[in-house]
Amino acid sequence: MFVNPAAGDLRLLASATNAIDKAPSLLTVTNDFDGERRPRGAVPDIGADEFLTNVPPLITNFALSDSNSVVHFTTLLGLSYDLQRASEVNGGIWSLVASNVSGIGGVLAITDTNATGQARRFYRVQLSS
Repeated sequence: MFVNPAAGDLRLLASATNAIDKAPSLLTVTNDFDGERRPRGAVPDIGADEFLTNVPPLITNFALSDSNSVVHFTTLLGLSYDLQRASEVNGGIWSLVASNVSGIGGVLAITDTNATGQARRFYRVQLSS
């Protein structure tokens, strides 16, 4: 159920299905002991840790449409995502294109309309914090 209970690591494993999405909602509890947003799924998880998926979002398609960039990426239902862009991968400043985009359990497409005039663009998708 836990990552490493002997070492005090009580983060939930993906196999802890008897604890994930099984707790009642408490309006006063908005973060878990790691400071991550709660709930991360349909409802909160039992215990102090909110399970964070080990399935990262994956960019599945990228297309240019006039001066816009369209980024397609995988999502999980109940999670939120941030799409970011930079002109350099290493050492570049990543700026938000879209934040707290709700996952649908499938592929989402986000259009970056502010990408005009950039010679290069790199994109990444992360879970919203």
